[in-house]
Amino acid sequence: MKLNKLWLRSIKAKLIELGFFLLYNHLAFMYELVAWFVSLGQWSRWRQVALNYMHHGTTLELGYGTGVFFQQMMEQGLNPIGVDISPFMAGITYRRLHSHNLSCQVVQTCAESLPFPDSYFNNIVATFPTNYILQPATLAEIHRTSRGNAVLIIVTRGELVAPEPIKIFIAWLHQITGKHNDEVVDLHNCFAQSGFKMESLIGEFQGAKAQLIIAHKIDLIIGAKKLAFSCQSKL
Repeated sequence: MKLNKLWLRSIKAKLIELGFFLLYNHLAFMYELVAWFVSLGQWSRWRQVALNYMHHGTTLELGYGTGVFFQQMMEQGLNPIGVDISPFMAGITYRRLHSHNLSCQVVQTCAESLPFPDSYFNNIVATFPTNYILQPATLAEIHRTSRGNAVLIIVTRGELVAPEPIKIFIAWLHQITGKHNDEVVDLHNCFAQSGFKMESLIGEFQGAKAQLIIAHKIDLIIGAKKLAFSCQSKL
C-alpha cells in the first residue's frame, strides 16, 4: 500500500512538473490566461505592487515571462532589461514589445549566470519566481550586479480578493499543483549569507495586495551606520 502511494505521488509530481514546463515553454501563449484564472484577474495588479518600491534607473527583471510587467515598467520610465531562460517566453515578449514600438532589451539566460557588469542595476525585480531565486548562485549574481543603493524586490504571493468559497477552491488548486509550499525557510538567514538585509511586507496597488520581500545590500547598511557614528563622534 505504501509503495502504491509513493508511486502515485511520484507520478503526480512528474505530471505537475511536466505541466509547468509546458506552460513556461510550448504552452507559454496560455500563461497569462492561466494566471488570470487562478487570480480572478488580479495577477497583473499583484505584479505592479513592485512599482511602488522601485528607484528610477536601470532595472533588471528576472523571469520576464510574457513581457506584460516588462512593458509596464517601460511605460514608467524604468529602463528595464530582462532575463528569462525560456525561448518561448522570449518570442512572446519580443512580439509584444515590437507591436507597441518598444525596444526589446531581453536576454535568454539563467539567473545564476548574468551577463552584466558589476554594480549595474538600480533595481532587481522578480514576480512570483520559483525556488531558483533563493539559490546561493542567484543571490550572488544579484549582489554582484546591483549598485550599492539598489533594491531587490520579490513579489512572492498575491492576496486573493474573492468570496470565501472561491478562495477555498483556488487554495485547493494551489495545493494539488504544489504551488502552495509549506516548507519553512529561514529567509533572513538565507539573504544574510548572500550579503542582503531583507524585510517581508504587504504592498498594495489599485486595491490589490501582495506579499513582497524587499532587500538591500548589507555592506551599504553597514557603511551608512559607520558614517552616522562618525558624524555623531565629531559633534
